[in-house]
Amino acid sequence: ALSDVSVEGKQVSFKMPDIPGEPAFSGTLSADGEKIAGDFRQNGQTFSFALELGVGKELAGETPSHGVPGVGLVGHWQGSLRPGGAPIELRLVLHVVSDAAGALSATIDSIDQGAKGIPVSSVTFDEGAVRLELSAIQATYEGKLSADGAEITGTWKQGAVEAPLVFRRLAAAPALPGRRSRSLRSLITCERSALPAARLTLPWRAH
Repeated sequence: ALSDVSVEGKQVSFKMPDIPGEPAFSGTLSADGEKIAGDFRQNGQTFSFALELGVGKELAGETPSHGVPGVGLVGHWQGSLRPGGAPIELRLVLHVVSDAAGALSATIDSIDQGAKGIPVSSVTFDEGAVRLELSAIQATYEGKLSADGAEITGTWKQGAVEAPLVFRRLAAAPALPGRRSRSLRSLITCERSALPAARLTLPWRAH
């Protein structure tokens, strides 16, 4: 839920209570009334953020409700992260491979940021326990592989954010949908306006 919602002329602002970091947004409505662009503030950081007017619809690349049973960690996985319990969804695809010696390595694609190949600096898999370290974005993930090998249930930690994240095994590497301008996908309802496609730029960039 939003609080302290203010609309004065073309200036719009709101806060998101009960979410770590005291997130708040302030922006300006575009001349055509279809976009609000401004700044999103959380944990002392400020990001460019935009809301676009539209009709919510199911998108290609949605995280499946069930994973495909399998053995081991090698394969393609997808999960949806909601940082701090916020109404924002960040879809992540995890790709795990092994070399001839059996050593594991991985990368992560962030569908909603249009970011591909985020390096996983360390992959540990021991008796079903999974640990990923992503030093480039100062994040970690720890989880447990299900008995049928279909899901990894765990926790994503990044800075002050700690959120549950379930990766589900995919039958094959997904054909990622078109880039949505490095965005986080959300559906925020403010009185009579439905505003999908919230955009929040994160600091990682592919090289």
